[in-house]
Amino acid sequence: MALMVKLGCLTGMRQSEITSLSLSCIEWFDDRNEIWLPPVITKTKKGRMVSLAAEGAWKTAIALRDCIGREFTHRRFYDRWNDAKYELGHIKDDWFKFHATRHFAATNMASAGKKALTVADQLGHSSIATTNKYYHGDTTARANATASLSI
Repeated sequence: MALMVKLGCLTGMRQSEITSLSLSCIEWFDDRNEIWLPPVITKTKKGRMVSLAAEGAWKTAIALRDCIGREFTHRRFYDRWNDAKYELGHIKDDWFKFHATRHFAATNMASAGKKALTVADQLGHSSIATTNKYYHGDTTARANATASLSI
């Protein structure tokens, strides 16, 4: 479970995309640290490239590919997720969802100065408006943005 959370935070991949890593239809480009997710894997039914260039993302994805297997069903994922929520004391918190890793990834990419179109491409969004909902700014970024303003 920890590897899945790590990969979600590093790439913004969806839970269903991560649990599909062992499928033979995913193409691995180790020369570029990217994978191709075919339309059958993605929520939007549009295939896309996903960069695994973040520190540790490639090795994490390989480890998951080699251990997940077809037996890792949607139900099994949520059984484990609920076990993790229980252990962390969040079992009754509806907001504590795996999907938060996508928000984390988008916020970090945006905070690092990546363009919204690039972040949208990585997350598989067809609309920048959707991507903008994923960005959660921080106090330091807002302070730096306004520090240079004067009248």
